[in-house]
Amino acid sequence: MLDYRINTFLDLCDTRSYTRTSKNLNITQPAVTQHIQYLERQYNVELVYYKNKSLSLTAEGEKLYQLALAMKANNKKIEEAMTGLHNHNIKIEFGSTLTIGEYVLPKKITEYLIQYPRTNISMLVDNTTSLLKKLEDGEIHFAIVEGYFDKEKYGHRLLQKSEFIGVCAKNHSFETRELTFEDIIKERLIIREQGSGTRDILETILHENNWEINSFTSYVELGNFNAIKELVKNHMGITFVYKEVVEKDLLDNTLSPLRIRDFDVVREFNIVYLKDDIFRIQYEEFWNFLSET
Repeated sequence: MLDYRINTFLDLCDTRSYTRTSKNLNITQPAVTQHIQYLERQYNVELVYYKNKSLSLTAEGEKLYQLALAMKANNKKIEEAMTGLHNHNIKIEFGSTLTIGEYVLPKKITEYLIQYPRTNISMLVDNTTSLLKKLEDGEIHFAIVEGYFDKEKYGHRLLQKSEFIGVCAKNHSFETRELTFEDIIKERLIIREQGSGTRDILETILHENNWEINSFTSYVELGNFNAIKELVKNHMGITFVYKEVVEKDLLDNTLSPLRIRDFDVVREFNIVYLKDDIFRIQYEEFWNFLSET
């Protein structure tokens, strides 16, 4: 059982407000203060301080936050392990972003299950932001993401690298010529929702070239790659995705790659986990398999 004062500290780290934490946990504000003071006495360190009227964590507070996240996640995994003592099947619960979950992992998981049939696998598909929150809350054992994440905060290992490309419909006016950013912003952009790794990558690339999503004539946000591809195929706009998402469409000649000057983008797909996860060794065989197939 996780100490209730650690739970209070974790919530305070998220809210940075004694008032909001007291409401979230349904306790009084003085009780929140007492919980934090208890932890500071317990570990003989200062955990929080105010800077410009904003609550901040000390270096010791940051360290305790990382350890407490792992404690919370590990506590949940221990409960799951004890509940399932009589089930001899291995259980792997993880999250994946949409690109990886739909277009990269199915073949790898199929090959894994052929070799290790007594494995229960549960894969949740969500955007990078949501997956990292679920990881911290102990709802998943690890996450596989293509988006940006804090490499100082989380443990991580490379799954693979992937090419990030722009595509248009077959017979689009963009199909046969080299393009500039000035050319492509004249089109409608079909893009994933905010929080998705694909969206983050594109926004970063645009920013590096002094453009943004709003620079395009117009844009459409969709949370489904099949819907995005259908709109592009019907000449409703262009999109940017990892090559795996459109591999079959490129082979079928229903979509065409954009040739954009000085646009050569390769990004990482990473396995992300909590640094102090005591169960990590249980998943490393699975990670090795995914990375090698």
